[in-house]
Amino acid sequence: MGLIPTFAEYRASPGLPDAPDLTEDDRVTILWLQYEQAVSVQIAMLTTDPVAGENRRLLLDLVSEDIIKSHLGESWYIENIAGAMGERARDYLHWEASPQMQLLSAHRVHELARRLYELQSFSWFERVLTNVHDRDDLSGVGFELDILQVLHFLVSIVTPQVSSGHKGEDYDISLQVTGLRVPIEVKAKDDNTEYSANTIINTVKGAASQLPKGQKGFLFLRIPSFWVGAQLEDEYSDILLEATRQTSRIAAVITAIDKMHLNPEQTAGHVTRHHHFFRHPEAPQVLWDACCVLKELLERDLATRAVDGISLTLFAPIAPF
Repeated sequence: MGLIPTFAEYRASPGLPDAPDLTEDDRVTILWLQYEQAVSVQIAMLTTDPVAGENRRLLLDLVSEDIIKSHLGESWYIENIAGAMGERARDYLHWEASPQMQLLSAHRVHELARRLYELQSFSWFERVLTNVHDRDDLSGVGFELDILQVLHFLVSIVTPQVSSGHKGEDYDISLQVTGLRVPIEVKAKDDNTEYSANTIINTVKGAASQLPKGQKGFLFLRIPSFWVGAQLEDEYSDILLEATRQTSRIAAVITAIDKMHLNPEQTAGHVTRHHHFFRHPEAPQVLWDACCVLKELLERDLATRAVDGISLTLFAPIAPF
């Protein structure tokens, strides 16, 4: 057991109270809240460390390394994170690049650890770990974990899909919202991808082909930070309209863009994620309403862990680090 026990390790700990009259889901919920409190206490203790406590980046590095190793193994961490020499980390982690890209790389490692922490109580978590191990692109799988977590804020049933390898059946996530089953495809463009309208159009069309015929779904798309500029702002919605003009399978495209903010000395900083929501002209209102709810939540400070006094951790776990 490392600095932060996994949820499975916590559940196996002796002395935890049992509640045989509760359903399994309720028992997991109660145990998770207890586990979350225990981890929060452990994080608070780490902040008192004379070295790590004075350096938030170092603290996040230590906690992230511990969590990733606990779930994916030390050898996986060394190959794909510490050295970033494996195929999985190509064009995603840039430890020897500019200060901005180093900041983004560290942020991505911290976010991977957060997702592993936040998703570990769900029954399909072992499937997630298998996917991370089997996939050869950490960029894509990392963004999928982001979407798996954030979709829970819709108070819906979210399930990662098993890859089928067949067009029209090979989407990434199934979402149950307001009684509807919504297929979701997730795409992430590598950081070195050059910007062009055709690149976006081809990516969207490729994603549409993976969604089931006769159904309407969502596409979540992460694009490189350096694409941001006046040209993108002027033409992006028109490009998406053209990309979805001949398909009825995509109701909305939600685009994520990460922006790096360095201090003047370029020695520290933070990363913020911004979202652009595009509605297909034929998108059902019920699906667009779900997008609007998600947009509102994303635009608020989810780090506060509450909206209008309601704890968000009741909907989707939020890492305490």
